Order: sequence, then C-alpha cells, then structure tokens
Amino acid sequence: EFLDQTIAEWCSKLTAEEVMKKVDEAAVPNGLIYSIEDIVSDPQYNARGMIEEVNVPSLSRTLKIPGLSPKLDKTPGKTTWAGPELGEHSKHVFKDILKMSSSQILAHVENGDIIWPEEYAKDLEDVKANV
Repeated sequence: EFLDQTIAEWCSKLTAEEVMKKVDEAAVPNGLIYSIEDIVSDPQYNARGMIEEVNVPSLSRTLKIPGLSPKLDKTPGKTTWAGPELGEHSKHVFKDILKMSSSQILAHVENGDIIWPEEYAKDLEDVKANV
C-alpha cells in the first residue's frame, strides 16, 4: 500500500507523457492505460481500422464501435450492421422466450421496468389486447 500510494502521488504531479518519459529513461517497462476517448481519437487505432462506424437508424446517426480483430489480409472483416433496434424483438423475447403473460408484460411497462420504444407501439398494443 505504501508503494502504491507513493507512486500515485508522484504520478499525480505529472502528465501521462511525462511519467512515461521518466520511466522509459529508467528502463522500466510501461504504457498508457487508455480511456475510451483516448482509443477513439488515437491515430494508430484508426489507421488499423480498430474503430468502425455503423449506421443506427433509430439514432439518426452513426455510432463508433470496436473493429474486428484480428485483421486478416484477404478477409479483414467489417461490421455492417449495429444489431437490432431497441425494442425490435421485445414482444418475442417477453412472450415467446421468457413466457411472460400479457398482463405481466403490461405491468412491467407501466412500472417503467420495461421501456417500449414508440416505433414498436403496435407490438405493445397487441400485448394490451391480450390482457
């Protein structure tokens, strides 16, 4: 604990780059621990295609996501679909997989436990019709 505290105090007075320079000079193996913001803005991550953008229609924008790894020369891979929209399969999951009754689903929606997106209101109407 003493050593961790001493190192933390020393590091807190320097930028990450200054810490790396000093420990490099002392031949101590080291490296930055990146935040998500650091990763997304890092030129090397972007140059290697490790940050991809996919279209998300319900958000009316693109979303940055981790790229596929490993990168292969002949089949590098690429994400072409962000996945189902929020709520797209709610009715199927709650009724068919979880075997919840319509009244159970409706009670959870009314309590705010389940958020039912507006674009799938017809599915919720179907649930209400079966209560």
